[in-house]
Amino acid sequence: KQGTVVTDAAGKRLIQWTVSFDVPTNKEYTNCTLKDTLPYQQIDDELYSDSYIEGSEQISGLLDGENYEIDPYATSDGKNELTVKFYYMENGQKKMNLKVSDQARKIQFTYLTEPNEKWLANSNVLTNKSHKNSATISARGQNLTKEATVELYENNPDITKDAEAFTSNKKSIIIKKGD
Repeated sequence: KQGTVVTDAAGKRLIQWTVSFDVPTNKEYTNCTLKDTLPYQQIDDELYSDSYIEGSEQISGLLDGENYEIDPYATSDGKNELTVKFYYMENGQKKMNLKVSDQARKIQFTYLTEPNEKWLANSNVLTNKSHKNSATISARGQNLTKEATVELYENNPDITKDAEAFTSNKKSIIIKKGD
C-alpha cells in the first residue's frame, strides 16, 4: 500500500493510491475483495473524508476472463469507503473468485482520491496534514490490512521577521527590515 500526491491537468492536487497483493501458484482466491477506508479527519467535531474519483482505477495482474466491480459508498458515520469485488464467469455463473494459475502473480489496484477541501483549509505543516488510507484484502477466509499515509496541507504558517536599526555606544548597527 502506498500513496503519492499528484496534480491533474487543471493543477488540482489529488492522491494516487496503490494497493498490491500476491496470488500464489495453484491457489484460487475465493471471495476475493478489497475494502478501502479512504482518508478522514475529525476537526472540531466535524468529520472530513476524502472522495474516490470514479473511473480513475487501473488494475493489473488479472487473468483473461477475470473482472472486478467497484462499489464506493459512505458509511453511517460519514467515512468514505470502497469495495472492489473480483470475479470471473463460469458456465454463465459469476464466481466471486480469482482463478487458479500455474504461475504466481501480483494484483495491483491504483486509483485517485480527491482531498476534502474543508480538511485542506484547516490543515498546515503542523496539524491535520496526514491523509491515512487503510485497505483490507480478503480471500479464502483470511484478511490482510495495510495502511499508507500521505502528508498534504493547504496552509503554511506565516513566518515573519521584523527588525529596527538602533545605536548603541555611539556605534551604529543597521539591520535591514524584511526577509
